[in-house]
Amino acid sequence: MNILAEQLSALSGVVVVRFDPWVISDRDDLIDVYFRELIREVGKSPGTRFKELANSLDDYRDAIGQVANYAFPGAGLVSKVFPKFRKPTLREAKKKLEVQIEKFDSAIVVLIDELDRLHDEEIKELSKFLKAVADFPNVSYVTAYDPKRVNLALSREGEGEFGENYLKKIIQLNLPLRPMFDYELVDLLDEIFGAHLLARLTENEERWRFAKDLIVAMLETPRDLKRTAENFEIISSAVANEIDPIDILGYAALGSHSSILMAQIHESVDQLVINPAMREPDWVRFFEDKRDGQRSAVQRLGLGDDDYQRAHDLLNFLFPSEPADEDRQAFGRIFDRNNLLTLIYLGNPPFRLSRRVVEEYWENPRAENIRQIIDSGRLQDFLGLLEVLFSDLPSVGDAPAITILLEGLRFDGPAEQIEARQAIDSVKWSLVRISAQDEDARQRVAEIWAYLRETDEVILSSELFRHHAFSFGRAEGFEARNTPTSISVEHFDDIAPSELMRFRNFILENRWMDNLTSADVFYALQQAGQWDAELEQALAETIQNHEDGIGNFAAIFLARGYRVERGVIGQFVSEDLLRQNIDREYEDAFIQNAMESLREYLGV
Repeated sequence: MNILAEQLSALSGVVVVRFDPWVISDRDDLIDVYFRELIREVGKSPGTRFKELANSLDDYRDAIGQVANYAFPGAGLVSKVFPKFRKPTLREAKKKLEVQIEKFDSAIVVLIDELDRLHDEEIKELSKFLKAVADFPNVSYVTAYDPKRVNLALSREGEGEFGENYLKKIIQLNLPLRPMFDYELVDLLDEIFGAHLLARLTENEERWRFAKDLIVAMLETPRDLKRTAENFEIISSAVANEIDPIDILGYAALGSHSSILMAQIHESVDQLVINPAMREPDWVRFFEDKRDGQRSAVQRLGLGDDDYQRAHDLLNFLFPSEPADEDRQAFGRIFDRNNLLTLIYLGNPPFRLSRRVVEEYWENPRAENIRQIIDSGRLQDFLGLLEVLFSDLPSVGDAPAITILLEGLRFDGPAEQIEARQAIDSVKWSLVRISAQDEDARQRVAEIWAYLRETDEVILSSELFRHHAFSFGRAEGFEARNTPTSISVEHFDDIAPSELMRFRNFILENRWMDNLTSADVFYALQQAGQWDAELEQALAETIQNHEDGIGNFAAIFLARGYRVERGVIGQFVSEDLLRQNIDREYEDAFIQNAMESLREYLGV
């Protein structure tokens, strides 16, 4: 419509009038505003007939106000604003106006944009007005609207064809705009966002292309993209340094698509996402959701197949059911609960520790300070903020701060040891994510690992060991994945033998029963080619002779949500031995659920 107005205005003998009824706060002003806009634009036209035409328009407006208030609410107010000593009849006023318009030096074109933005009753009133009141010779109207929306507004209840037939009487020439093809929307998306994001997309070009396709599949018009761009700029100004830019764009696009859907996301954070660094009970619940039909983000939000259907693929892209390892270590992804809340609260979520807490600890690391954070359950908040602030923290504090942090996570009681190891793993996963930020961060983290090794700190948990083994191509049968790492391949090769020996002793000394929460130790040994008959025999004896042996084994390999392909478990222990002990019952619900999964696996 803007292009049309520009081109028509460039023609001689054409007066363009922009009439936007949807900006009128009071619909009673509809007639008054229309005539005022018409008089104002006509007054800009050169020629001698403006005064006569303006007077005729004024007379006609006044006549409408006198006799048509019942049809157009508020029109009678017009005559009070523009009183006349002599008031012509409506017929006289219209006839006089038609004569003056025919004598006018220029054609008049009235542009009415976004008719579909009006309420139903306002659409009906405007349509009636254009047909019954404003139908003049030498005056043309160009309206832009969504035909489905306007047809529905003009239809009688249960008579869908009525609105379309009514429009046919008003619209003489119907020119549907062709839809934009997806590739055109993608090009427009590139033009709007490409330059802004390219600097941060050097390692995510494939993901960027995939995200664009999903966004374009959801958004339909350039207006949708424009609103997305505005949302993106506002959100990015608050959280650009904390949240992945593609996730920000996807989130902004969802907001442009539906404010109701966004409200549903905000109300369903705990159903939609978890913090991947957390364990029980959230970790188990996360896998339980996957176990129960691989629930997608759409299902976790409680949406039906037809609810916001165009947004389904983008929702599942932003909030995957099972993030890949490389995604879990990526910067600022919003399937992480802390990151999603940071985005929702535009960088200032109520749970967040203050920046000063991290800065003061890094400048002067003290055990009592970190214990306060741990005891208050804020360790994950502390680590999340540390990842964001790391590049701004002085490197001189790196080694002592991490060392004291790890020392503060040690507990003496056996019941607390598993929790302590999980917390220590969370610290080390944070270091993995930090090392992936840039080369400076990678070098600083490498120096931290070197310092920890000198102090005999265990470098890698079994999960971290496997992550690095896959990344460096040190897992038998797998190619290197090139995922983020926190130590060099040389460092990994140096420490791998001692770490594998430690894992081996966990099995031989039967410590896996009370100390392991996943099967990563078993898989790490197998993928390093070190699972042998000695280890299998030790595991078999524990399962056969210990009353909790098979239950703990099932809980490690087949906790609710974990899926194991047929034949995998048989690589570690005889499946016939498992069938012989499968009838054992346990009071612990978690272990009993795992036993059900083992029975299903064995086909019992």
